[in-house]
Amino acid sequence: KVFELMPPLVDTEFSKEIGGLLAGLSLASSIANYQIIARVKVLRDFFIVLFFVLIGINMSFEHLGVILPTALILSISVLLLKPLIVMILMGLLGFRKRSSFLTGINLSQTSEFSLIVIFLVNKLGQTSNEIVELVTLISIITFALSTYLIVNSNKLYVFLSRYLKIFERKHTSKEKISQ
Repeated sequence: KVFELMPPLVDTEFSKEIGGLLAGLSLASSIANYQIIARVKVLRDFFIVLFFVLIGINMSFEHLGVILPTALILSISVLLLKPLIVMILMGLLGFRKRSSFLTGINLSQTSEFSLIVIFLVNKLGQTSNEIVELVTLISIITFALSTYLIVNSNKLYVFLSRYLKIFERKHTSKEKISQ
């Protein structure tokens, strides 16, 4: 009876989204991780499609004329700056310019997690619908354009390789290990 009278020490009311994320994290660290992934692949693909359909349904084009210039500028910034930062960090860690470039290109989009966060923030009333539309539009643009960057990454690397020398250190990680 003493425990019934005490208030809970931690607020345990998670949203469905956070609950799903925590469930995924706990399953990812389980011993049966690969068996679970193999069994729920079809279900996972269904929910990925459903996730993007819901994004499309929630996307309102009321403010499109107002947010489009900002969305384009921010999308180009994400598509250029994010790979640049990744290439710099990987170069500092001793990776070759090709590995750094390809990794940067593969990470050149916004995260789906940012959509989940912005939807939750909006649901709590902490941001306007216009900001949600802006983040969603940036995500759509970067998802679409990064696909073309990834598909053509080898051609882009050949074209840009002479300019990427500044992202490579003299001694790479492989050379340090072999010494």
